[in-house]
Amino acid sequence: MKKTLAILLTVLMAVMVFMPAVCANDQKEIGPTDEDIEITQEEIEKLEHVTSEGSVRADLISSYSLTLAKNGSQLVIVAKTIGISSVTKSGFTYIYLQRYVSGAWQNYATYTNQYNDGPTHSFSKAVNAATGYSYRVVCEHYAEKKTLLIFTSSQTIYNQTASLSF
Repeated sequence: MKKTLAILLTVLMAVMVFMPAVCANDQKEIGPTDEDIEITQEEIEKLEHVTSEGSVRADLISSYSLTLAKNGSQLVIVAKTIGISSVTKSGFTYIYLQRYVSGAWQNYATYTNQYNDGPTHSFSKAVNAATGYSYRVVCEHYAEKKTLLIFTSSQTIYNQTASLSF
């Protein structure tokens, strides 16, 4: 009887140890998945979206834009950096899709070092995201040009969209 009780208690304790992990896996949220997409400005205008645009005079970046749009079950990120003609490298040091959780913005999807050789760089991604949250996109536009032999001049501009409920 003692041996049976000891075995039963051992099995019961083993089940209790692994039960929280099993239950937690049932409630685990699936993270973002994304895909590269081609989307035109006209297509974006048809979707619910938020955009932040700007232009700069007499510097390396002449204009820039950042858009977050809803497209069915996906969020679409579209960003563009346009430099002056002498710019040799343009793009983004980072682009973060952020989600508002418990009173703070948290990175949900991260894209870093998105560059192109030349004065213009465009970025677009469609992200499968969890519903019931507010999202925004923040980025840093980047442009660089060569000055003397090995030296470069660069410019960065911070940008963010308004929040979008999804």
